[in-house]
Amino acid sequence: SDVYKRQILILCASLREPLTALFLKVFSENILNADTLLTSVVLTIMGHEHYFNANIIMLETGQPLLILTGCSVFTNLSYSSLLWLALHVSQNRKVTKISWLFLFLILSLTVLSNAVRLAFMSLSKSSYLYYHDGLGADIFEWGIFIVTITLTLIGCYYASSKQNIPLLSNS
Repeated sequence: SDVYKRQILILCASLREPLTALFLKVFSENILNADTLLTSVVLTIMGHEHYFNANIIMLETGQPLLILTGCSVFTNLSYSSLLWLALHVSQNRKVTKISWLFLFLILSLTVLSNAVRLAFMSLSKSSYLYYHDGLGADIFEWGIFIVTITLTLIGCYYASSKQNIPLLSNS
């Protein structure tokens, strides 16, 4: 029922912060190492010589970057997932295979955008300030927000319609 869905949403919203803190505390080393590895991949694709150890990335010409839990993608993943759920409840949509596919796409883009942002932060002191505290940080956060809303609404539309997504249809 709608009341049950709203109760689940409220429960998820109220538990997001303490569960995120708990997961970051318990799994921080693994999460930060994954963030560092993905950032290293982005830097390699960008053509930057670098070294990394645990959660530290060092470029020969850039700013050493210590990735801490505040920079981790995990917080953004929890926000994106909660927004995905909230839109499904507010649009009164069932969660279908298509919905899950769009959630996977949203989470993948969130992980990628965070790795790109961290890579940009490591390029120089001014890049660090811009992408950590400045307009660059705001652009990435708004970008994740807009992508999450857009893809979730598209997923809700296709999940509730009889139409097939061209790339996913069998014909």
